Amino acid sequence: MPSTNRSQPRADPADRTDQADRSPSIDAIGGFKVVGEGGVIGAVPAIVNAVADTLADLDVNINNKPLRPALLSRLIHEATS
Repeated sequence: MPSTNRSQPRADPADRTDQADRSPSIDAIGGFKVVGEGGVIGAVPAIVNAVADTLADLDVNINNKPLRPALLSRLIHEATS
């Protein structure tokens, strides 16, 4: 028979480790922090790689972020001139 004198796991607000940082975010509406950023971590490299693959035939070297239209236009113009 299992021992019943062990404490059971529970979700207690006092056990939270992230309560030390109580300052609201100045960048997000509502002041929320760390809500949903995990899904966008890979988006920037994926977009940069997609653009680099598209321009590979022109021997354009994409090594700057952010990818602004003016930058892309200049790189394409230089590669085709």
